Amino acid sequence: MKGKMPMYQLMIIDDEPVVREGIKQLIPWSEYNFTICAEGVDGKDGLKKILKYSPDLVLVDIKMPGMSGIELIREAKKLDFDGKFIILTGHSDFEFAKSAISLGVRAYLLKPIDENELRENVKEVLAELEAKKNLDDYYTLSEIKARQVVLRRLLRPSEDKECIHREIKLYGMDFKYNCFCVAIISQKDKDTGQEPEIDIEQVENIQKKSAKIESIYLDNNLVLICKGCSYTEIKEHLLHYNQKVKIEKKEGFFIAVGQDVTRWEDINFSYECAKLLIDNEFLYKDMDAV
Repeated sequence: MKGKMPMYQLMIIDDEPVVREGIKQLIPWSEYNFTICAEGVDGKDGLKKILKYSPDLVLVDIKMPGMSGIELIREAKKLDFDGKFIILTGHSDFEFAKSAISLGVRAYLLKPIDENELRENVKEVLAELEAKKNLDDYYTLSEIKARQVVLRRLLRPSEDKECIHREIKLYGMDFKYNCFCVAIISQKDKDTGQEPEIDIEQVENIQKKSAKIESIYLDNNLVLICKGCSYTEIKEHLLHYNQKVKIEKKEGFFIAVGQDVTRWEDINFSYECAKLLIDNEFLYKDMDAV
């Protein structure tokens, strides 16, 4: 388990410094993929730091001056904190601690804390966090793939526009602009059969303040759907980018920019204009962009 990524954030909240230090030393936290992001000296301080650091796991004492652990958890939940809690309690607090389960507390441990019990609970929390991360990653990847499908459909002339519009809204894609333009960036040497080595971050910084770019790879070319940017603007910035690449790498790209359109429904027309130039690239072999 050691060295596994990512590291999760742990916070310890207890009004007794010796307890906080003891918890830090009780088990090798890094072996369980946890790093201690902060300590809280009481309930109010702990709540403030929970909101600041948003830890994945909080170990909190149930009885502290000013704000108890139960009150802290209740307030954190009200503020939509979704991290996990393990509460620490003395024998006299045991019944009180059980009521915390209704607040979604992961577990409660009796003081003095047993090392093996702490290890087992931390292992279980780690397993839950890993499962959640894997699920989140799956849905994120699924959404990315779904958005790529929408972009592909935008580039096709015969697709159902109403269906595409529903998908745009479903995935939170922003196409509320009055100008769209499609650009295609192609390797001048296509014999490699590989995607062009393009610094996508640099490309997406083009017109950062006034335009947004959706990107997709098609037929070993990078296709840019530029929103809020005219033909003249995007061509100028892509030419500048290409010149920079030529200076740094001694080899540039062939860039084709389609006619700008005023509706997202017509994006495919701009794409077809750019694709026509790419398909006839040999006619413009001495040019960088058209």
